[in-house]
Formats: sequence, C-alpha cells, structure tokens
Amino acid sequence: MKKTLLLTHEYFPFAGGIATYCYGIFRNFNDQDYLVATDQKMIQSGLNTIRVKLLTKFLRPRWLIGLWAVNKIVNKYAIQQIFTPHIFPLGQIAYQLYEWYKIPYIISLHGLDINLALAKNPVLTKAILNHASQIVVNSQTTKNLLPLNEIKTPITIITPYFDQRQADASKVQAIQNQYGNQDIILTVGRLVKRKNQESVIRALAAMPEQKITYLIIGDGPDRNRLQQLTEELKVADRVKFLTAISHDDLPNYYQAAKLFVMPTLQLNGDIEGYGIVYLESAYYGLPAIVSRGSSAEEIFISENSAIFVDPNNLQQLTDAIQSALANAEKRQTIADNSWAITQKLEDWSAKAKILEKLLV
Repeated sequence: MKKTLLLTHEYFPFAGGIATYCYGIFRNFNDQDYLVATDQKMIQSGLNTIRVKLLTKFLRPRWLIGLWAVNKIVNKYAIQQIFTPHIFPLGQIAYQLYEWYKIPYIISLHGLDINLALAKNPVLTKAILNHASQIVVNSQTTKNLLPLNEIKTPITIITPYFDQRQADASKVQAIQNQYGNQDIILTVGRLVKRKNQESVIRALAAMPEQKITYLIIGDGPDRNRLQQLTEELKVADRVKFLTAISHDDLPNYYQAAKLFVMPTLQLNGDIEGYGIVYLESAYYGLPAIVSRGSSAEEIFISENSAIFVDPNNLQQLTDAIQSALANAEKRQTIADNSWAITQKLEDWSAKAKILEKLLV
C-alpha cells in the first residue's frame, strides 16, 4: 500500500472509540507503510508515531499551525496519502494538501462528527467529503447520517472489533467482595450526555430498596454534573465513578458485574455510531440493556441477545434493570446469545485487510 499518514487527535493508549478503532486497524500494517501524527498529550514520538502541534489559539484559523506541521511531515517522509477520522479540522488539512499536491485522503466517520460538521459549515463539509478518495464509516447507522444524495465519494463500512483480554478470577472475586451483597451494574464510556449515565442514576434512585451498586468506568466533561446529581438524588453511596481503570483491568469489572447498562441517546445528531463496549460486555458474558433504534441493534441482532429499551422512558429502563436482576436464567440466556455473536465477528486483522484495499 502507499505510505499513509494517519492524522488524528486520538490514538492508543487513549481509551476512546476513535483511538481504539485507528490503533486496532493500523497496528496490523507493516511499520514502513504508515506513520501516525497526533497531538495527543499522552503519546511520545516513536518509530511510527510523531507528536505534533495541530491546533493553536494564537492563530486563525486554529489549524493553520497543523497544516504547516503536516506539510513538513508529508515532504520529509514521502507520504502518499492521508487517513483521518476527523472532518474538522484535520479533514481541512487533508483537503488543503490535496488542493496543493493532489495527495489523496480518506475520511473516517464515527457518528457525532457528521452532523456537527454539517451544522458548522455544510458547504465545506460536503467539499471535504466529495474530494476524499474514500469515506469509511463504522456502521450503517453512521452512514445513514450522510446526505447520500449529495456525496459522490465511495463509502465503505468497516465496523470495529475489540481486544480480547483475560479476566483474573481472583481480582473478579475481590471486586465482588468489595461491594458485598450488592448487585453490580456497569457502564463503560466517556462521561458525556449521549452515553446517558444520567438515566441509569435516576433509575437507581427509583429503586431505593434494591441492593445495587452502579459502577461508572470512564471520565469526561459530564463528571461533575453527574456526581452532583447523585448527591441530589441521595444515591452517591451507591454510584462509584472509576476514572482510572486500565485496559488490562477492565475485563475483571465486566465479569464482576451482573448487568451492563448503556441506553445511549440521540442528541441533535450526536449519536453512538458503534459501541465497542457492547462487544466487550458480550464477550465477557455480561448481558446488556441498550437503546432501541440505535446502532446497538446492528450488534445485538435479536431480542434474545440484549434487552432493548426506550432511552427516554425512565420507567421502562427501571423495570428492565429490576426484571433482569431478578431473573438469573434470563440474564444467562442473553449472555450466551450475545457471546455467540462475538465469536462470529471478523477481528482487527480482517478489518485491516479491508482498509488496505482502499489504501492503494
């Protein structure tokens, strides 16, 4: 394949979906075939990774400094094409370099980015998408957000996969012991409104007699508001915010819990394009409560592989949690069916082969 520059704000070891997606695919390519350029703070420059300044508040447009930096990288490393999972502003950089040097670029889309870009500058967004050599989307749900009648660029769906790590039985037991006779329910994801941890907290408050501990793994801009909500609803002692759980430790929490709950919302075009955590919960044998009408339906393809709820219906969510916790046989059936789905999925290496055919 042509020497490719992955231009991204997020990359491993960052735990977000875009970082996981890009790392999962690109690590399967030969080292000499790609280079990663990122402004992610936790990354150090290395064999395949260059940390660069892509944005600044001292220039307008803010991405102009990134354009200069990427231009130097393109010339120094003989980059032949660019792959970026961001329309704004990194897609603008790729588009400008295409205008200057006719370097092809691929845009990868994950959900939220599409409607935000279309709302910000619809003309430029469509120009960036239409001048790309390919558009890669992470789900059919994400593809449906595109104005397909106005996009001429070929679109390929490459769904994510996940990394299979083993749980440690002694650590699983230690987590369960920590919360005594409480039923553990779990959400893993960034603390943003779309993930809808708020509704789970409110459902917990509606079940004051239930012996439930709600573990929220992740961090984000909504943390302070959610913590304040637990105080207001008097459930702070039953909700634990775990902001520093490692990739290696995460399987222990999946296996310690009885139920995974993430009924995501659609908020003005902000959607869950594809939840890798749904695959992880299924792989570790944890039945999930998810949103009807969301991308989760692309993963859990039958009513017997997840519990579907209206994420805006608090009573329905509360009833679903209570019913699932009270019925071990139901939980096991859902867990078995969802686990079986994960066994039929193509892994990251197979996803890389799909993308490699586009990076010609």
